[in-house]
Amino acid sequence: MIPVPDVLLPVRSRDGPRRKREKLMQRFASRLLIGSFLLVARAADAQVTPQSPLASLQIQTNAPTHFLNLSDGTTVVRQQGALTLQLKLNGKVHLSSKAQACTNHPALRVSALDPQAHFTLTARSFTASHAAVWVSSTGNCKDAASVLGKRTLHAEGSVKWTMTTGNRVDSSPVIGQDGTVYIGSGDTNVYALNPATGQMKWKFKTGGYVLASPALSPEGVIYVGSTDTNLYALKPDGTVKWKFKTGGYVISSVGLGVDGMVYVGSDDHNVYALNPTTGRPRWAFATGGMVESSPAVGADGTVYVGSADTNVYALRPGTGRPRWKFGTGGYVLFSPALGQDGTVYVGSNDGNVYALDATTGQSRWKFGTGSLVTSSPAVGGDGTIYVGSNDGNVYALNPTTGHARWKYNTGSYVASSPAIGADGAVYVGSHNNYVYALDPMTGQPRWKYNTGNLVISSPALGMDGTVYIGSGHKVYALYSLSRGLATSSWPKFRRDNNNTGR
Repeated sequence: MIPVPDVLLPVRSRDGPRRKREKLMQRFASRLLIGSFLLVARAADAQVTPQSPLASLQIQTNAPTHFLNLSDGTTVVRQQGALTLQLKLNGKVHLSSKAQACTNHPALRVSALDPQAHFTLTARSFTASHAAVWVSSTGNCKDAASVLGKRTLHAEGSVKWTMTTGNRVDSSPVIGQDGTVYIGSGDTNVYALNPATGQMKWKFKTGGYVLASPALSPEGVIYVGSTDTNLYALKPDGTVKWKFKTGGYVISSVGLGVDGMVYVGSDDHNVYALNPTTGRPRWAFATGGMVESSPAVGADGTVYVGSADTNVYALRPGTGRPRWKFGTGGYVLFSPALGQDGTVYVGSNDGNVYALDATTGQSRWKFGTGSLVTSSPAVGGDGTIYVGSNDGNVYALNPTTGHARWKYNTGSYVASSPAIGADGAVYVGSHNNYVYALDPMTGQPRWKYNTGNLVISSPALGMDGTVYIGSGHKVYALYSLSRGLATSSWPKFRRDNNNTGR
């Protein structure tokens, strides 16, 4: 047997216990590490678990037309007026006698808290897009730790967002079912914009200026014309479904029949009826001049449209043959509106607004403005006719007699067509660079916003109160108190937010 050296024995005897100790220490460290991970995870969970608010600031409904609560928890308020607010505390919080209401904007004033934590918020020429109101539990409004129930406020008529294109935006917006805003620009593009941020979803490039306003079918097809002489049918993703070439600029916006038929005018003097699936023409009707007026489609399918030959036409939907025509004393380049009883309201470059019998085309009345009527009429909830004129005025006309109920002078041409809000306000632009919200009873401005450029575009009103309109190179989204359009036969240019003209 080979002897084993004694010096190796102690080494082997020491290694065994050391390795056991090292393994035990590794297991202990692993358990500590796992425990640490669990503690961190529990701490993270505790941080993201929503906590019940200590308090909320609620607006009392004593003046419901003075505010509009939005889905993001913020509130639109009038530029002038007063609201009563109340701080609601949860059961674990008690308010000290030192507490006071606070705001961070000089155009807002707050009263002292009463024993039930009510206070009055008063706005005087408040025009900011963002301000806040809250209660300080310590009475020190600069103490961030004492803030209770903070609420963000937006003034009506203030800017929600703007989006800049490469040229003038005279086209009027259309709002899709998902809120997407579609609009054309003189930079040759049609844009699809996110309604919350104004960020571009896509753009489609045509070969000319896009002065026409898009129209949207129930299937989401976007119809829009261009000065490249084409009418485009775009899929919801902005790709081309079809295009139809006319012999002139397409500044007219599309009218959509109940059966989906696409009606549009062209500077080649024709009105076209196009198959919505293929873009092929069913018929073409030749007028004696450019057709930049946008067709309006009646309940029976009749197509009403104006022409630079000075006539207003009522065309049969199946053949395009005229049922009647009515002659004015000037170009009819803008679009008819239809009353509840079918009356056709339309302006002419002879300076008159006409009310025509839908069946016969006979004039029921005419109202003379002081200049060209390059605005399309809109109909209020009570039937009042609202229209602009190049004499600088916005008019409110009695639908039965045509007599003026009021007029408001902007000081410059009004080519923008009014939109009537669910709040009754008349939203319209002017060449004096302002967008207005006019009181429907007096015609005086509730608010106005200066874009810095001509406003030819006509507004669209979202269900969240957003007013979309073009001016200069920009598309604007402005806050308002109107939750969508008024309930009427024709509350805006092209009748509805899809611009169907029907």
